[in-house]
Amino acid sequence: MSVTMHSSRFNWLLAAIPLVLGLLAHSNGVGGELLLFDDNQYFESYPEIRTLNWENVRKYFSNHYVIMYHPLPILSMAVQYHFTGSDPYPLHVYSLVLHLLNILLVSVLARRLGVTAIGALIASSVFAVHPMATESVAWFSARSSLMYSLFFMLALIAYIQYIKQQSNWVIWYIICILCAILSFFSKANALPLPFVLLLVDWYLGRRWSWKMAADKLPFLAMSVGFGLMALSDQGTSNNLYLGAENHGIFHGLLFSSYSLWHYLVHFFIPYHLSAIHTYPLMVEGTLPIAFYLAPLGLAILVFVLWRLKPHRSILFATLFFGLVISVTLQVVPSRLFMMADRYTYLPYVGFVTALGHGLGTKAKSWHWILLCGWIAGLTLAAHHRNTFWNNTLTLVNDIIDKNPEHPYLSRAFGIRALELEKKGDWKHALADQSKAIALRPTEGQSYYNRGRLHYNMNRYDLAKSDFEKALEILGPHHDLWNYLAGIAFNQKRFEDAVSLYKKALLLNDNRSETWRNLGASQAMIGKLEKALGAFDKALALSPGDSENYRMRGLLYLRMNLRDSACDDLLRAKLLGAKTVDELIEKNRCQ
Repeated sequence: MSVTMHSSRFNWLLAAIPLVLGLLAHSNGVGGELLLFDDNQYFESYPEIRTLNWENVRKYFSNHYVIMYHPLPILSMAVQYHFTGSDPYPLHVYSLVLHLLNILLVSVLARRLGVTAIGALIASSVFAVHPMATESVAWFSARSSLMYSLFFMLALIAYIQYIKQQSNWVIWYIICILCAILSFFSKANALPLPFVLLLVDWYLGRRWSWKMAADKLPFLAMSVGFGLMALSDQGTSNNLYLGAENHGIFHGLLFSSYSLWHYLVHFFIPYHLSAIHTYPLMVEGTLPIAFYLAPLGLAILVFVLWRLKPHRSILFATLFFGLVISVTLQVVPSRLFMMADRYTYLPYVGFVTALGHGLGTKAKSWHWILLCGWIAGLTLAAHHRNTFWNNTLTLVNDIIDKNPEHPYLSRAFGIRALELEKKGDWKHALADQSKAIALRPTEGQSYYNRGRLHYNMNRYDLAKSDFEKALEILGPHHDLWNYLAGIAFNQKRFEDAVSLYKKALLLNDNRSETWRNLGASQAMIGKLEKALGAFDKALALSPGDSENYRMRGLLYLRMNLRDSACDDLLRAKLLGAKTVDELIEKNRCQ
């Protein structure tokens, strides 16, 4: 009895240590804000996430969000928003809890793969604190990485139970399929799962049979189906070919080889971490020499592994890493960046498992000293890395500082400009928007944002030029017509203002402010009855807006309708208008 209790306490201790380390490494990330780096889009661009009902749940599973198909994370966002709104704290706590669960699963998976209890402790501890994981844990938008990894590992654990059980194998096989489905619904990065299952067969010495091949068919079918689903969105498919504007397959092979080396080196020495690693700059059509050497280095590594015939666990770790990370490699250059730290979250499970297998039984005292020092260093690095994810400004500054002036950085400069604009630093915001345009002159949103800055600074001619360029790139847009109309009004071109406001309303006639501005423009050219109709429409849309009542009250005064004017001016005062007292007194309104 005492031996059993001692063993149980020991196992609890082994499970608790990695969790404590994970909390030490990542707890400072839960106080971060929702970033303008994708986070804001989920709640601002997709109103259905803000309303949890069955109709919207159907949308989660049929639509793409931020050019990805990941309905299960979207559902989790909707559930959280239903209870806590967009408060970032519970959203980040959810991510941290997912990471803690994944730490436990790494330990369980390692044990199922034959790693000792001490080895599983080593594996889960390194996984818990590795700074390459901070992006997945600290970034709200990366919860899909955490969720697909969780269900992916659960599927592997269930599969191992399935091939080891003699009596309950059907139940474990069904559990494995269910976990696989949940992983696929969480992120398309789960696509290599059927091939990882084959790898597990090899590692555990399962003999080839038709049954072994047949039991992969449901997973292969899911992989193909979910892969097609992920590519079915026009925005997603367009995004996949952005990198191909400047690079072909040959460059893609160089990028993939370089990325594999980057991720391998960063497992042991994580330095120069960044949310985004852009493509390298080419000089006279030539890449930096390191990219041409990367495939040769990989070939030498493969040759060495083949000659040395390393332990089965090292081969398993290498192949697991390669298979899982394969979907993010830029063999066909896609998107506008080459690598991201979050891509290693699940692939590194292979490496930590091999590390646990190697040190779990043969570690010497000096091994433990080096290991503890390395884990302590990783913990401090992860804790420090979280500080870059706490707010938008620190994150985009880090991205800009650690990448060459690549077109993708147009987005980073644009985001930083919006943050500086919120802080009232219009001068530097304007400089950043101009830099964004210089890096990617075909990005219409940058012209629009710079135009807004010029408009707010009363630089109407410059604003007009930017809005017209944005209109040329983006096509007809309500806000662009609205701003151009505002410029015309401020330049006393009232006929043009009327025409432009009408164009805006053709695209969106539910904006009270646009109707009010149209009415003001019509009043300036003497079309008082039409102006009255526009003000009536503005009030119908926003009956609680004091400015609508104030403007219509002024129009009534101009039309010599004193009683109606007084009614509107008094209502405007009741709603909080600060500039109507003199008019009320002058017209003896009661």
